[in-house]
Amino acid sequence: DIEDMVTKLTFRQIGLPPRLLESIDTEDLYRELKRCRRFQHPVVVLHVETEGKINDEALETIMKELNKSIAQRYMQARVAKLLSEDLRDSDLIAQHGNGFIVLMPETKVDEINDLLKMIRHEAINKLETSLKIGVSTFPDEALTLGGLIQAATASMVNNDNTTGEDDSE
Repeated sequence: DIEDMVTKLTFRQIGLPPRLLESIDTEDLYRELKRCRRFQHPVVVLHVETEGKINDEALETIMKELNKSIAQRYMQARVAKLLSEDLRDSDLIAQHGNGFIVLMPETKVDEINDLLKMIRHEAINKLETSLKIGVSTFPDEALTLGGLIQAATASMVNNDNTTGEDDSE
């Protein structure tokens, strides 16, 4: 209950982006993917999470878990705001676990390398955390939303550098 209250307060304080959808089960994502499938338009799905480790050495066991959860939710809210500000109005953002699923209609994978670099750069500079970003594409890697999310998640786990470019700048 305390964590839920903190989440509501945190997102309210930072300002929940109006384009942030509450879950990946939303009809908006399915509808947009159906539209892309029907008209055979490309689409990219990203899975975004923070990599930041939260230092909790000085906390008691219960307070460690609570403080860590609150800090993660706060960081999640800040990442949501960053994504909402940096992505197009037509891109759909939904919470997914500790991260987000971003559906980018009318986008080809070769068009997002600069965007991914910018988002990672801003996360480090503004949020002081790094991001893991997995990428999948329709129709190349999967035909369903679930398949696209799985492929994006798999590429996030297997590749620290999902776009094949050097991000060490």
